[in-house]
Amino acid sequence: MRTIWTGVEEENGLVDSTGQEALRMLEQTDPDIVLLDSRTPVLDGFAVIRRIRESPTLATLPVLAVTAYAIEGDRETALHAGFDGFLSKPINPRDLATEIERLLRIAEDRHPPPPSPCTLHAPILGIRS
Repeated sequence: MRTIWTGVEEENGLVDSTGQEALRMLEQTDPDIVLLDSRTPVLDGFAVIRRIRESPTLATLPVLAVTAYAIEGDRETALHAGFDGFLSKPINPRDLATEIERLLRIAEDRHPPPPSPCTLHAPILGIRS
């Protein structure tokens, strides 16, 4: 099952209200992607993404910026700051689905699943008696 971290606990996701709490939750969970409001209280989304990208355990986590306060240039600012995508509110459900699919592909590319035991190739040792 995929876990999308949205910063409120739900069946398949976690939702939070502050950037500081977001970092704490991210370190305790293992989400596939994160949806992060760029204007969170206490620690804004830009400070959170900076800390995510600096963290050895979280640095490759795909993160989508969402905001209700989008103005011209915000998308470029968010991408430059380290976000992997950007959506402004109100969010079109189709755009959200497209972005989630894209970010899940990024997550798989960054963390490919380990090979199955059937495909592992180990040298065969010849033993003589």
